[in-house]
Amino acid sequence: MNCIKNKNGKKIETLKPNQMNMRKAMMVALIMATGWMAQAQPKVTSAYNANKEGKFEDAKQYIDEAMTDPKATEKEKYWRYRGNIYANLVKDSVLFAKYPDALNSSLAAFSKYFEIDKRKDYIKEVATELDMLKAVMGQNAEKSYKINNLSAAGDQFKSIVEISGVLGVIDTVFIFNSAFCYHKAGRTDDAIVNYKKCIGYKYNVRDSYLGISDIYISQGKKAEAVEILTQARQQYPKDAEFLRSEVNIYIDDKDYAKAQGVLKALTESDPKNESVWFVLGVTYEKENNTADAEKAYLNALNIKADYFDAAYNLGALYYNQAQEKGKVCDAIPPRETAKFDACKTELKPMYLKAAGYFEICFKQDSNDAQLKQALKETYLKGGDREKSNMYK
Repeated sequence: MNCIKNKNGKKIETLKPNQMNMRKAMMVALIMATGWMAQAQPKVTSAYNANKEGKFEDAKQYIDEAMTDPKATEKEKYWRYRGNIYANLVKDSVLFAKYPDALNSSLAAFSKYFEIDKRKDYIKEVATELDMLKAVMGQNAEKSYKINNLSAAGDQFKSIVEISGVLGVIDTVFIFNSAFCYHKAGRTDDAIVNYKKCIGYKYNVRDSYLGISDIYISQGKKAEAVEILTQARQQYPKDAEFLRSEVNIYIDDKDYAKAQGVLKALTESDPKNESVWFVLGVTYEKENNTADAEKAYLNALNIKADYFDAAYNLGALYYNQAQEKGKVCDAIPPRETAKFDACKTELKPMYLKAAGYFEICFKQDSNDAQLKQALKETYLKGGDREKSNMYK
């Protein structure tokens, strides 16, 4: 360090050249850093103002440029503004088409806001914005569904789930909606993922199991279908639909013995399960084993007297037997009048027996045109014109 004297004779210390250069460099760096921060902060302000004025693309440009500044991005307001700006791009259908990733950017920004803002001063404001996004995506999904663009509808329902997720909400309704749309659109992998989520969240579990099994069956993945149906039956042991689906796999392979093996085992472990007896009866009918089919249906009705499916099938079984008996009667030679009359007399109780089981069904669904026709015909053939005329 050098020393010189001022006009009063007092010594003044001076910097050596290398020390002066270092001091100068530090000052320049400080000025540059201050300038960088000064530039970044107006970007955030400009983004806010442009957004407020409805200039959403300008706002996007400003907020994107400000992202390079760590001082800006460490503040909650940056992420809140960014979320709002991108949300406005989503709400504008033209801009959303131009910036299809805007929703993801908005949700990522709001998620970051929740991470940074420990005080949650603006949580209501952000929640309102997210609810508006859900409404927009809901409208889009409804439009897509109506024009049968089910793949798009599935994605839009999934977006609603993601929006709810930012607020920590599991939106099971829309998880299922997306699964259903993906299923119908042929996006089976996506459908299975969402059906399984519904099962995990215990929402619409029955239909989710049926959806997955339907996909596996349509793909020829019978082992996977049987596995998922077995899981379903454990939760819904009295639901005949799962039994039918599993047994249909065996029936499709014409493996009636395997189908009956499953069902008989179930009748032993759960003898009061009317659904098992009913489906067992169906397999016997497939083999034209009407005697065992009748026993199985009667067992089902002994457990549940108003079991619609069992009553209908039993009525149809007796009706068909009467029809076959009628063919036998019609084959009797005309000269054997007594024999023909005796045969016809045996028919009437068979038709009336069938009508009795159709009545069980009719009490539960009096608007069923097919049932009305069946009752009208069976009573007429059974010799009861009065009751036949009741069903028009």
